[in-house]
Amino acid sequence: MTIDIPELFCWTKVGADSGEGLTAIICRKELERQAGQGTFYWGVGNSVGSAVTELAVDGQHPAVVFSRMRDAASAPAAKAEREAGALLLWRACLDRHGNAQPLPAHVVVTSRAPADPANQPRAHYALVCHTGETLSAESHGVMRFNELINYTSGRPLGYSHVTALVKRRKAGAPHGGPDYPVLMVAALRPPYVVQLQDPLLLPPDVAMSLGRSAAELDVDGWRKFALGLRG
Repeated sequence: MTIDIPELFCWTKVGADSGEGLTAIICRKELERQAGQGTFYWGVGNSVGSAVTELAVDGQHPAVVFSRMRDAASAPAAKAEREAGALLLWRACLDRHGNAQPLPAHVVVTSRAPADPANQPRAHYALVCHTGETLSAESHGVMRFNELINYTSGRPLGYSHVTALVKRRKAGAPHGGPDYPVLMVAALRPPYVVQLQDPLLLPPDVAMSLGRSAAELDVDGWRKFALGLRG
């Protein structure tokens, strides 16, 4: 089945993270989605800004398209993302007034902890997603990189972009460039993207258990597991 891609959307590339494989990540996000009646949060390293509200075309929620990252095994940064390490569990996010509010109880968003515990963690964000479709690592067509331009600037995307608001060029896109498998499409629900707060350090043994635990749980078990992580 090929997924229909809109003209304007939020595009994010996904892959293994801190020793957890993409299939395992999607497995636990599917449990999160079921526990949240279709809503799940996907952590990203940058904010897409307020322009995301402009993607709500004809009253429809903005779309978010998930593509598998291309293999970059030789890149040190990519290698670090695949290796296990301590994780931060984010427990809150900023509301529109700048006040920290707890994340929904069924949501688990993590990011790699700083190598030096004395360092402050980098800002981290989450896309607020909703879909009635099962989340899967199966490919459904491809995203042609050279067809995309940055929605905000109108310029071609850089290869280093991981999450961005984009527009598909209807005609005249240059040929060539990499193709990215399309895995999932969801709708962004208000507030669309949030800045995360209140990180809790998870030691490596707990971090490594995330994917394994999700594979053994049902939805009720996931709810209890998510609450237990916050300790």
